[in-house]
Amino acid sequence: MKVLKLLVEGTKEDKKSRYFYDLLDRYDPSTKIHSMAGTTGYATTLTPRMIAQSVYKRKGISAPELAR
Repeated sequence: MKVLKLLVEGTKEDKKSRYFYDLLDRYDPSTKIHSMAGTTGYATTLTPRMIAQSVYKRKGISAPELAR
């Protein structure tokens, strides 16, 4: 099981911002996919493919939900 709570704070255009992200993931016995594969492995392999195919063009650090 994986539990993640992330808080990001900063300033953008002189305005303070705060974002919260929560994640809970467990092993799925029906697909036999482990939490680590579903939350990190897939994103780690998919992201370079999207960049190579010019599907994802954002620069810098971005949240996973922006990769559509």
